[in-house]
Amino acid sequence: MHAEWNSEDGVAHVLTDSVALQVQNGVDGPVDIAIYEGSVEGLEMAGLSRVADVTLESMDERLRLHDPNDYVSLVVQSAESDSLRVQIFVDDEEFVGRVIVLLG
Repeated sequence: MHAEWNSEDGVAHVLTDSVALQVQNGVDGPVDIAIYEGSVEGLEMAGLSRVADVTLESMDERLRLHDPNDYVSLVVQSAESDSLRVQIFVDDEEFVGRVIVLLG
């Protein structure tokens, strides 16, 4: 799916049904991820930059977040129909340690 992606081209790689996001290596510390539907407080967004704003095709109104090895996986149910707007915000585009995913 994202095999042709070169992370030097950007922190996020977008396809019609998925987004790949490069985050910091596990030895550099954990990555905090928060998921919101609708909107989020401005204070929560302070210091973050948007790296993706896309409408993904979703046949079952769910979004699955997981690491490349599938050690960690989270499925989020959305109120949206067959497409889902996803915005991704990060704290640092070189060493992503904090991510906010905004649905809708």
